[in-house]
Amino acid sequence: MFTWKPIYIELAEKLMPYRSRQHELLELLRSMKSSGLKIISLDDQNPKNTGMPLAEIDPFTFFACFNSVPSTTAC
Repeated sequence: MFTWKPIYIELAEKLMPYRSRQHELLELLRSMKSSGLKIISLDDQNPKNTGMPLAEIDPFTFFACFNSVPSTTAC
């Protein structure tokens, strides 16, 4: 019925081992960004409202790449 469901199920299964390896997901996203791909923001804000790089990312936040970036670009 929905053609996107299989890839989301497979991605969820592949992401589960990264629950405690969040730094690897961030490195993958940084690598994708340095290759010129559009990705989700890798910046965060501290309590003083100063920008800072993300230090951790929930594996399923990785899904935000697929949901926030226009379909004409890669995550």
